[in-house]
Amino acid sequence: MKKKIYIETSVVSYYVAKLSKNIVIAGHQASTVGMWKILGSYDVFVSDIVTWNFKHINNPFTKLMIRQIVKNSGYYCPEICSPDELLGDDV
Repeated sequence: MKKKIYIETSVVSYYVAKLSKNIVIAGHQASTVGMWKILGSYDVFVSDIVTWNFKHINNPFTKLMIRQIVKNSGYYCPEICSPDELLGDDV
């Protein structure tokens, strides 16, 4: 059974956008391209998070708060990470 991965739409935009001259954005684009190469081992779902965008959700303090709220509600909280974090040293 494949693991599931949910990709927020702003991450997809890094994959399809023209290569940025901004080095930080270009790094995110490179990580996203690298992530796309490993997605064959996952069931992929693209979601559009209406209330917050990925930059806000992936904040360490926000992730901790989300994890606690989900856990207190009796649910399992999926891991929230960026393509950089998913790939680790393989970037």
